[in-house]
Amino acid sequence: MFVAGLWRYPVKSLAAEALTTAQLTGDGVSGDRVVHVAGPHGPLRGRTRHGLLTVPAATGPDGIPRVAGHPWDTPEAAQAVRAAAGPHARLTAYRGPERFDILNLLIATDGAVAELRAVSHDPTCRHPIQLRDGRRLTAVQVQMEYLELARKYTQERFGGDVDDLTSDVLDRWESALVMLADDPMGLAGQLDWVTKLQLMDGYRTRDGIGWNHPRLQLVDLQYSDVRSGRGLYNKLFAAGRMERLLDERDIRAAVTNPPEDTRAYFRGRCLQQYPDSVAAASWDSVIFDIPGRESLQRVPTLEPLRGTKAHVGELLDRCATAAELVTALTGK
Repeated sequence: MFVAGLWRYPVKSLAAEALTTAQLTGDGVSGDRVVHVAGPHGPLRGRTRHGLLTVPAATGPDGIPRVAGHPWDTPEAAQAVRAAAGPHARLTAYRGPERFDILNLLIATDGAVAELRAVSHDPTCRHPIQLRDGRRLTAVQVQMEYLELARKYTQERFGGDVDDLTSDVLDRWESALVMLADDPMGLAGQLDWVTKLQLMDGYRTRDGIGWNHPRLQLVDLQYSDVRSGRGLYNKLFAAGRMERLLDERDIRAAVTNPPEDTRAYFRGRCLQQYPDSVAAASWDSVIFDIPGRESLQRVPTLEPLRGTKAHVGELLDRCATAAELVTALTGK
């Protein structure tokens, strides 16, 4: 494997610094993303504040990140960030794992990237993948192995007491995989990408146009239009050509109400009650920006079945502010 370059972002969303060597730790590259840019409603990122990407950042010889040549916690650094992202932007330090958007460190070889592309561009679902143990399996066959492990787990843990919802999920999963292996297009109306492919292929065949034709690009966009009278998905559903697992009432309720029996309840309630104080939220934590506290406050949510309504509902009801909640949880 050839490494073309090493880059580190001492201040998240600002310009990167080139490295000749890097120290890898359990938390990724040492010194990476230890400072980030925050606004009134959470982190500010270069994807939406493009000016941030033009602000230089580097790690000084003392290990302290510098912004435009100044230590990150100086007025000069703050001014450079405000000029790029607006008057309410500020710099704050945080070393928790949530400072990484997806994974602490992801290394993808050219071969792995090529296989991902090949699988994603194969609507027949028959492309063989070379595994490390020497086997060659299709993506569907790999999914079948995951399904077998899931069934084994539920059998060992619950025996004959598996709830109806879990059984339905496993059965639907298996049914979809069997159909994908046999004839993917048989899942039109059930699986989204198959339905979309069938729709676009119908337009292409009817009008005698190629896949790169602008008309198909428009169909691609119209399919996902969420407006009930415009989106092609919604028109298919109205015509009885799409299967839904939930009714409209359940869908509308889920927009504003988190599920009550998982950690999503805690995360959702925090976003509802303290939107201006939540700096970030992920699967395994909620991070608060509390006025008067020097650093961000992280509340871990590592257990999927903790943070339910039964567990934290009363606590959230009595905490009017995020500061009260963090104090109640940490005792500080």
